[in-house]
Amino acid sequence: MKNVIIASFVGLSILNIGCKSTSCHQKTACCASKNISTEARKTTLDSLPEYQKLSYALAHTVASDMKKNGIDSIDINILSEAFSDVLINDTNQLGDAKTQAYMRSLTDSLRRKQQQEQMKQYLPNKTAGERFLESLKSVEGVEFTASGLGYKILKKGNEIYPKASDKVAANYIGKLIDGSVFDQSRGTPIEFPLTRVIKGWTEGLQLISEGGKIELYIPYYLAYGETGSGQRIPPYSALIFEVELVEVVDPHKGHNHAPGENH
Repeated sequence: MKNVIIASFVGLSILNIGCKSTSCHQKTACCASKNISTEARKTTLDSLPEYQKLSYALAHTVASDMKKNGIDSIDINILSEAFSDVLINDTNQLGDAKTQAYMRSLTDSLRRKQQQEQMKQYLPNKTAGERFLESLKSVEGVEFTASGLGYKILKKGNEIYPKASDKVAANYIGKLIDGSVFDQSRGTPIEFPLTRVIKGWTEGLQLISEGGKIELYIPYYLAYGETGSGQRIPPYSALIFEVELVEVVDPHKGHNHAPGENH
């Protein structure tokens, strides 16, 4: 995000500088008159050298990206001044610390805005998941932990329970709440450390022992959260996993890709 914003600043500054920045020796950027009509400016651009057309193309692209991301309170003249300060004066009027603070603030603001927009788009997912989990509270055999994880013990195993720091081998099938399958082991146990999976798995598999089977009902915040995972798991998705804990494995052995594994 930070690099994109910096690139945008550079692009817009190039737009305002009417000559090659590397060949400028004056302290102020040379700018075209603001009174030139759009058609006249287009004709002027068409006759410019290739590096200036490239400068315009770069500026137009990054400015469009900034507009798309909601950056609408930018002073282009100040951008041009900052660009000149870097390439000509080799100075920073704000100082590095304040510059970095403003950049962090802008990045955080854009991230919050994107999250708000995403929340609006995927609110139905979140609502459907909450309703589904709430409906399970009246289902016989289904229990909930303090974190909000729902589960149902389908089969009891032996007395060997895994700890969060252990590696396990398991068979599983993963579904969305509409019943569509997005992942499964297909009868071949998958080995993975419980520290490398989604929170719902880390907590849920400690509820059963070797040979046991459990069905997990995982709220989005214990699964893939506000971002989802790939094309199959949308943001804010509650998930259902049926898991058979085959073995608590020696933690020093290697492991294959795990369902819900974080990379």
